[in-house]
Amino acid sequence: MQENRKNSVPNTRRLEELSLPGDNMATESKYTLPRVMTVKELSDYLRVHPSTIYKLLRRGELPGFRIGTDWRFNAEVIDKWCLERNMKLPDDPSVRN
Repeated sequence: MQENRKNSVPNTRRLEELSLPGDNMATESKYTLPRVMTVKELSDYLRVHPSTIYKLLRRGELPGFRIGTDWRFNAEVIDKWCLERNMKLPDDPSVRN
């Protein structure tokens, strides 16, 4: 009888529904933070030397941001940048080698 009463009470939730908002951050996309890479991680990701990363940064061609003196790169922005860069026509003068 008591068990029936527990199930019939409105607004009751199962235990898994009572987790804290931060408990399922990895599974819910609206709470996940973007992946951020260092210069070394980005050079490994793009398979270029770290000096190439710094050269692109000096030219203003690579999207990144600074934290103190260190550069950081959002992986999603880098992926979009790579796609845009590869979509340009080879004879386009704005593409630098």
